[in-house]
Amino acid sequence: MPLLKYSAIRLLLLLVCVAGLQFVMGGWLLLLVAVVIAAAVSYLALGRFRDDSAAYLAGLAARRAAGVNSPGTDDEDEDREADVIARQSTPSKPQPGIINTRDSTN
Repeated sequence: MPLLKYSAIRLLLLLVCVAGLQFVMGGWLLLLVAVVIAAAVSYLALGRFRDDSAAYLAGLAARRAAGVNSPGTDDEDEDREADVIARQSTPSKPQPGIINTRDSTN
């Protein structure tokens, strides 16, 4: 969750900048100046949160590269899907008194 915390703090910082600059200027220039100021303050003041977020993302990338969260390879997944399709497409034995909707002979 460090990424969510870092993003929320940056968004809050942007909103504070917009609210503070609204008394000085208006229009699209207000938003542009607020974004620049918020980015600068964020870079200078939120280094710890930024580093935590980067470490979190690096950990996710390392786990994904190692295949920790992946249940199987693509070949295994395709084989499982083919088995399921094959089981669904094979006709079942007709039973007396039951209409088989898969077989057109009944």
